[in-house]
Amino acid sequence: ERLNALLEPVVPGVAAEVVEAVAGTGTSDAAAAQWVFTSHGSTAHFAAVQAVVAQAPRGLPWAVQAFRQRTGPGFGMRMDKFELSGSDLLVRVGQFQGRVALGLSFAKLVPAELQEHARHMAFILLDHLVGEFDLAVKVGLIELEEDGLSEGTGMDTAAPLPLDQAVAVIDALGNGE
Repeated sequence: ERLNALLEPVVPGVAAEVVEAVAGTGTSDAAAAQWVFTSHGSTAHFAAVQAVVAQAPRGLPWAVQAFRQRTGPGFGMRMDKFELSGSDLLVRVGQFQGRVALGLSFAKLVPAELQEHARHMAFILLDHLVGEFDLAVKVGLIELEEDGLSEGTGMDTAAPLPLDQAVAVIDALGNGE
């Protein structure tokens, strides 16, 4: 948080996150952690993220990475006492203007007071499971099902899949398959 307070005035739109090593992978020490610079999916700040990472000093005890990378199925997060995982986020996949369209809903009950918080978390989950760069490049439309889905995208007829499973469909459509 202190680093991001220093970073924002110098490189607006770029934030730093620490991604800890995953327990059970044999890499639970601090050296296995990563320092990730992100633009929270804003393509307008992608060049700044890449420039910051290019300037990282050599020999740091942790890896420095541009953009949130794919973590794989089973990823979940906890923010402000609320948990959400890739299996809790349902995705309808369609197409919009030659790119992928996503319709999101939740597989679990989200209390009314946490709706906005859960929506924010859903976008972070997308970054982690689809990859921040791929999400920004392949996906042209993201809507929440409860707000209504755009007509003509095919999302209304697509079966909702847990995000863990939807990534393969997103990749296939995003690669023109």
